[in-house]
Amino acid sequence: MQWTVRDVPPELDQRVREVAKAKGLSLNKAVIRVVEEALGGEKIPSRKKRDLSKFVGTIRGEDAKGFLNALKDFEKIDWEAWK
Repeated sequence: MQWTVRDVPPELDQRVREVAKAKGLSLNKAVIRVVEEALGGEKIPSRKKRDLSKFVGTIRGEDAKGFLNALKDFEKIDWEAWK
């Protein structure tokens, strides 16, 4: 999600920039942190990942061999289909 915030008072801008500098955060992350804290101090969970990164490196041994063997068909090019 992306926001655009206009007419930020200079005092507020300065305070958020001070938070960012003190905590070593980007201005964007500092704004998110300040909003989270203002809404109760609890970090709001981020979106769930929609990729397969949690499965990387989890297939081992014979399962890995079978999986890689099954992928071999995808490496073949059907040149007749590309004419």
